[in-house]
Amino acid sequence: MNKEGITAACGFIFDAKGDILAIKNHRGWDIPGGKVEKNEEPHQTVIREVFEEASVVVENPKLFYIQEFETLGWKIAYYRCDLVRIDSFIKEHETTDRDFMSITEFLSVYGGDDVKETEDLIKKALELNE
Repeated sequence: MNKEGITAACGFIFDAKGDILAIKNHRGWDIPGGKVEKNEEPHQTVIREVFEEASVVVENPKLFYIQEFETLGWKIAYYRCDLVRIDSFIKEHETTDRDFMSITEFLSVYGGDDVKETEDLIKKALELNE
């Protein structure tokens, strides 16, 4: 396990218009991310997962929040990443679609449990550029 005990990493990526990168998986529309692999640091995980799930190349991940789920033993790191390149989308077993959508649209179709918490994370990510 990495030095911070992080078990997963997720990336918030925005295009030039300010739209957010979203991927569609079994939960619905979500933020790209996944489990930290053995001998991998969380910032490497987010770069890898964004590419695997969205066919989008990112760099310069900036950690802005760590969420801890003590009862589950999870620690999720959230990063704001710089968009480098958008490749042709490759549908794979985890991800069936990707799109850049307005934050309002994303929050209206978000497939996770807590829309308010995700909205707060988006605000934190956007604050990094202020």
